[in-house]
Amino acid sequence: MIKNEMTQYAVEEANTSWGKLRLIWIIVFVAGLVFVGRDSATARDEMIGLGQIHRLICMLLLGIFVLKYFLKNPAIPFKSIFFFLTLFAIWQVITVMWSTFPPWTLYRGVEYLIMILITAYFANSLKDSEHFYKWVDLTWWFVGFLVFSVWASVILFPHLSLAPSKGIIPFSINGLLPRINSNSVSAYGAIIGIVSFVRLNYSSEKKWKILFLLAIVTMVLSQGRSGMGGFALGIIIAIMLMRRAGWALIIATLIGILISYFAFDEFFWEFFMRGQTEDQFFRFTGRMTIWEYTYDKFIIHQPLTGFGAYSAGRFLVLSDYLGWSSLHSTWVELAVGNGIPATIFFALIIISSWIIIINTVLENYGHVQIHYFIEIAAVYTLLIFRSFFSTYFSVHNDFVFFLVMGSVLFIAHNKPVNSFSWQHNGPLV
Repeated sequence: MIKNEMTQYAVEEANTSWGKLRLIWIIVFVAGLVFVGRDSATARDEMIGLGQIHRLICMLLLGIFVLKYFLKNPAIPFKSIFFFLTLFAIWQVITVMWSTFPPWTLYRGVEYLIMILITAYFANSLKDSEHFYKWVDLTWWFVGFLVFSVWASVILFPHLSLAPSKGIIPFSINGLLPRINSNSVSAYGAIIGIVSFVRLNYSSEKKWKILFLLAIVTMVLSQGRSGMGGFALGIIIAIMLMRRAGWALIIATLIGILISYFAFDEFFWEFFMRGQTEDQFFRFTGRMTIWEYTYDKFIIHQPLTGFGAYSAGRFLVLSDYLGWSSLHSTWVELAVGNGIPATIFFALIIISSWIIIINTVLENYGHVQIHYFIEIAAVYTLLIFRSFFSTYFSVHNDFVFFLVMGSVLFIAHNKPVNSFSWQHNGPLV
């Protein structure tokens, strides 16, 4: 009797703990939503406007949680991969001392540091694998919500959410509330596509087929090329890690792609070029021009320290250029803001964390819930590919990236492998 009461108490305590953690992760998600788009000039004149109030409130709440956890256990942010992530985040704040726009560097740098710390404490607070799986599912639900919001915008306000395009498809879909550009729409669709593809191989439920088809349609109509490219790489990684059909399926898939390419060569290029000239296409829609300009005029002149995290790209390089708000490359943005050594340091973090997750799958192949780690590995591959063409990994609203980093800490805390509590009695959600 006493044993049963103790077991029930432990279950209730674990559920209460997860309830608090879920609330924290919801706040993380809300903090990253964009309701009002701004160019560089507007952001300089008004760092925090009405459209950013929700973000400020959420970050203050997360900061309070971080302070509470830090006072209890200050060592957590310096364990496993977070030792290096925390050092990188601190370095970004330090660059305020020579930043081209110190207030912005401090504001965004502290935001990112809070996100790194809250992710470390979140992952450390997970009671068991069951709660880890809930965390992964919750994050995918967030991505699904964003895709749903895009389609709601398309249905309710087509005149605002369909941006004109010169390609085969005369428009690309965007999200209005929250604001999601077509490239991000493609990335979110790709994430849903990868997750549903993996779960198709572990579940007979029809909903995964429906979600997979919806993801494909979302990517095609958004016309986000980096999202579709990352999706293809992610699917290949997933197939390899699942080992469901081995190399035969991989080779068959590649052959199918090659046949399709040569059979529909003209259509393929017309779709992916989106009405651009060959020069525009191969220079990544003007990205190469601005990357070369950034290197020649800025990076080469201050390669060790950069010109200030977050502010250099937006307020120095792009101050009078095209109205862009970023350099459309994580690595160029980091190099000009943080310096080349810090960029290499961060790249090593990304590579090592990817290897850790891949090794976890390989070492635990055959476990009932290994598909969670396969999903994370494949989605992470997508994000790495996209990081060359978009700003990822170093921004406060990249909640999927923080899930990946938290997964690495969770893996470190649950080694040796035999200590994993892999059992999961519920259905795939």
